[in-house]
Amino acid sequence: MVEYTPQFTDVEGNAWYYGEVTVAASKRLVKGVNTAETLYIPEASVTRAEFAAMISRALMLPAANESTEAKTTVTADLKTKFTDSAVIENKYAKYVEPAVSLNLMQRMSATAFEAKSTVTRAQAAAVLIRMCKSFDWIE
Repeated sequence: MVEYTPQFTDVEGNAWYYGEVTVAASKRLVKGVNTAETLYIPEASVTRAEFAAMISRALMLPAANESTEAKTTVTADLKTKFTDSAVIENKYAKYVEPAVSLNLMQRMSATAFEAKSTVTRAQAAAVLIRMCKSFDWIE
C-alpha cells in the first residue's frame, strides 16, 4: 500500500479524530477534497461514490490499485447498470465498479446508484457487513 504524509490544514493535532484520519490518509484510504490534498473537511458528509472509494482502497480491490493503469472513466458496464452513471465522477468510477461488482454496494433504486447521495449510518453498516461476509471474516 502506498504511504505518504498527509498535509491537511483543517485537521488539528488535538482533534479526537487526528490519529485515525492521519493514518487513513497515510495509507491512502482517504484523500483530501482539493487537488493539492490540503483540505480534508472532517465534519463533511461522505457521498456514496466517496464511500465506494474508501472501501475499494481499504480492500485493495484490483481496479482501485493506483499503481496500475486503473480505469479512470465511467465504463460501458457502469453505463448499462445505472441510468445515472453520468453523475459518477471519473475519479470515483474505478472505485464504484468493484464495490458494485462484489455486491458490497447496491443500487438505490431499480436503475440508479445515486453517487452524490450521502451514506447513512445504516447503509455504512450494511456495506461493512457485506464486506466482512464476502471475505469470510464473519458468518
